[in-house]
Amino acid sequence: MNAPDQANYWQCECDTCNGRGLGHFALIENHGKRTDAAFRHSFQRLLDVKEGLFRPGLTSADRRNSWI
Repeated sequence: MNAPDQANYWQCECDTCNGRGLGHFALIENHGKRTDAAFRHSFQRLLDVKEGLFRPGLTSADRRNSWI
């Protein structure tokens, strides 16, 4: 279990997680449902990264530095 002072670092606001901690995946007993939920979470987060990288007005340097 993560330390109480770090709990907010492990919460996710994607449509799959809805603000829950990432540990909620461990509570999904059905393997297929757990795998599906984890995939949807990952896909949504990757789309967020993509949207951030391709915002209008960003320069190449802005895109490179966004990973830092």
